[in-house]
Amino acid sequence: MCWSWAGGFAIGSLSRRTNWVNGALFCFVLFGELLAVPQQHNPFNPLVFSLTFYRVLFPLLLRIVLVLLPLFWGVRKGLRLAILPPIQATLAATAIAIMTGLAAGT
Repeated sequence: MCWSWAGGFAIGSLSRRTNWVNGALFCFVLFGELLAVPQQHNPFNPLVFSLTFYRVLFPLLLRIVLVLLPLFWGVRKGLRLAILPPIQATLAATAIAIMTGLAAGT
C-alpha cells in the first residue's frame, strides 16, 4: 500500500497535466494482468479455489483495496501540494526506483 501511495504521489506531483493518462495506464496494466496472465492457485486448497468468489472476485478486490485506492489517494495528495523542488523530486524518484529494484530482486 505504501509503495502504491508513493507511486501515486509521484504521478500527482510530477506530471500534473498527464496524471489521469498515467493513472489510466496504471489501471490498464493492473487489471489487464488479471486477464493476460493465468492465475496460479495453491494446489493444496482446490476446494477453496473452486468457488468463484475466491478464484475471480477476491483477487480483484485485493487489487482495488491494496493498490488502486492508495494510488488515487497519493495522486490526490500530490496534486494538492505545491510542485516539488527538483532535489526532492529526484530523491522521491530515486527512492521509488530503489524500492522497485529491491522488490524485483535485482
